[in-house]
Amino acid sequence: MIKNYPGEKWKEINMEEGALRMRYAISSYGRIASFTESLKNDGELRKGGLIGGYPSLPLRPFGKPKTFYIHKLVGEYFLEETRDGKTHIIHLDYNKQNNHVDNLRWATKSEMIAHQQANPAVLEGREKKKARKTQKGHKLTSTQVLLIKKKIFDPNRKTRMKMIAKQFGISEMQLYRIKSGENWSHIKEDETSKKEDKS
Repeated sequence: MIKNYPGEKWKEINMEEGALRMRYAISSYGRIASFTESLKNDGELRKGGLIGGYPSLPLRPFGKPKTFYIHKLVGEYFLEETRDGKTHIIHLDYNKQNNHVDNLRWATKSEMIAHQQANPAVLEGREKKKARKTQKGHKLTSTQVLLIKKKIFDPNRKTRMKMIAKQFGISEMQLYRIKSGENWSHIKEDETSKKEDKS
């Protein structure tokens, strides 16, 4: 017997007759149950699986595999119908596993994309990416840049640019930018010679 949550409602998922041996129902809390006669008498909760972080229910109607996404089922059976191009369902709290009807809303494709872009996890990821780029662009020290310039401007250089870049943990593109003066132009190669003269 299934113990309901406060205010939880159930609706049977419509299937063609003979599609499956069992009958299935979706709840306003996003729970799935299977039964033969009635939920009250022989209903059993089903766990389902995850696809891309979204809870889902894999079934085989008429022997053909088909995946039902829980948030879409809740939307179809418990949210008001929409006829204004809103064919997508979003999670208001950005939690894909919170499929309570109050956490779901119909949205257009553009609204869905905008909602995803406002996800705190996405914003945090962007900030971390920016931070990594900043660190990457400034990870060389002035001394290292002097050594790099000495190597790449050495008329007798035999080491390939690719190997020099690998030696200092930078990309070849960064190395060529240093060579062209696009990056680290304030560090002059002749400063190396001055330092060597003083030693």
